[in-house]
Amino acid sequence: IIILVVNVFQFAWNELIYTLTKNKNNNKIYDKGLSIVIRITLYGTGMFIIFSKIIYPYFVDKSYYAGEYLLPISIIGLAFNSLASFEGTLFLAKKESKLLFRSTIYAAIFNVLSCSICIRILGCFGAILSLTISFAINAINRFYNLNKNIEYKVFFKGTCVLIAGVLSFYYINSNIINILIIIIFIFILLFEFKEE
Repeated sequence: IIILVVNVFQFAWNELIYTLTKNKNNNKIYDKGLSIVIRITLYGTGMFIIFSKIIYPYFVDKSYYAGEYLLPISIIGLAFNSLASFEGTLFLAKKESKLLFRSTIYAAIFNVLSCSICIRILGCFGAILSLTISFAINAINRFYNLNKNIEYKVFFKGTCVLIAGVLSFYYINSNIINILIIIIFIFILLFEFKEE
């Protein structure tokens, strides 16, 4: 679902971004688009982690319940990968494919070096953790390189929502409370966009 939402926005974004490459105000448009995608991804990931806990028992056989603990780290990895992909379109629009390639190589090197170590220590969770961290390295590296050219706000609230979603997944076992948390997150996100 996360990938679907980001990809739908990304297709529309790709169309817009390539038509704006010669526009003098394109940095403001890039900033606005990336800001929206990052916030929606952070909030959406936090909410989807909680939602996955609610629906997991209805869609997965009891014999697979042992794998439930892998959901948050897997979902976070997908979110970072989607962000890195979205950020990549900005590099392509600016014709800075070297930076795009470099961030991908750094993430791949980290994954190759850390995966076997993490698997030995943490098993299946270690493999997913290594991949998630490499996706995060890629997304954060791209964000950092874009930050040299574009001004950004710190996405503190979205990161807090993501962390709260993970904590809720592991520590709150009431579906009613989890649904209420999701509703609160939706209102926070809507309020944040209304302030702009």
